[in-house]
Amino acid sequence: MTLSHRMNLKNIKMTIKKLSVLVLFTLLIMACKEEKKESIDTNKETETTMDKKEVKPLGGVTKFDKLSGYYIKNTVEFDQAYKFVVVSNQEAFNNYFGIAKTMKNKVSDLDFEKFNIAGILVNPINKANTINITKFTAEGAKQIVHFTTIIGKEQTYTSGELVLFKIPKSRTSVEFNSGGEIVTVDVE
Repeated sequence: MTLSHRMNLKNIKMTIKKLSVLVLFTLLIMACKEEKKESIDTNKETETTMDKKEVKPLGGVTKFDKLSGYYIKNTVEFDQAYKFVVVSNQEAFNNYFGIAKTMKNKVSDLDFEKFNIAGILVNPINKANTINITKFTAEGAKQIVHFTTIIGKEQTYTSGELVLFKIPKSRTSVEFNSGGEIVTVDVE
């Protein structure tokens, strides 16, 4: 090999190294981007339609603040398709949920001094499922949550959908309503 071939080969290797570092750096930046927090704040009396992101006047001042970064523990037992939970402290919360921190998500703060935490849990199945909050209002000391569930395609593993959200300490119960089926749960 001549000297010019060796130098040309050396330049090619250096260019490949630089490109590799650039690609790795770009992937690292993309992986570390923070997810958007799904929060709709309503300072007026409102109904929140999550699918369309519309806000319409209705009775009950409230705020929908979806929490992220948690999963349903394997020890949670289901006797129906859904389980509804409303907890007032960290110990009760830990009975149902664990932290699911990844590079891409942010674990929401709970703040049990100001809020109770409510959740809709779907029994794990081998189909994709999504919970949509369609109406979020309050009536006195009761939080009212209307929701739908969309069952998707079959998958090779089981998973259960989870929607967690904060409610003010002044709310002593939550009414969960899906297609007219109503379940009321008192704060634990």
